[in-house]
Amino acid sequence: QEIVEYCNAEFDMKITPMGLHGEKVIPKSKGVCWNEFIECLENCKEKYTAAIIVDSSDKFKMYQNELRYGEYGINGEDISIGTVESGKIALLDTKSAKGMEFRYVFVDKEGMTPNELYIAYTRAMEALFVAEEE
Repeated sequence: QEIVEYCNAEFDMKITPMGLHGEKVIPKSKGVCWNEFIECLENCKEKYTAAIIVDSSDKFKMYQNELRYGEYGINGEDISIGTVESGKIALLDTKSAKGMEFRYVFVDKEGMTPNELYIAYTRAMEALFVAEEE
């Protein structure tokens, strides 16, 4: 419900929240937001029902390169780049994420259009981590 309420406020919508309750969504700086996302994954039994969603520009390539080599505190072998694989955290652009759902979602909103942001935000079922533009 908190994710739907956040989207309603962010996009001036009136969607009725149903079902799951999660953490309140509070956009934060990228570093703080990322650390909270990693901490959440470390404390969860089903930690690989998560996605990192970015726009489809150079930002995707940057994350791809850095995650592949174990940057950001995630083992590169635990990442699925551009696809969803069982037991891995998915790095997706908004087009690839459309229609999917994940328990935990990290969104780097820099460079995203309002439509891409809506798609990215609404992929989260339990917790949404929104990294503000810096």
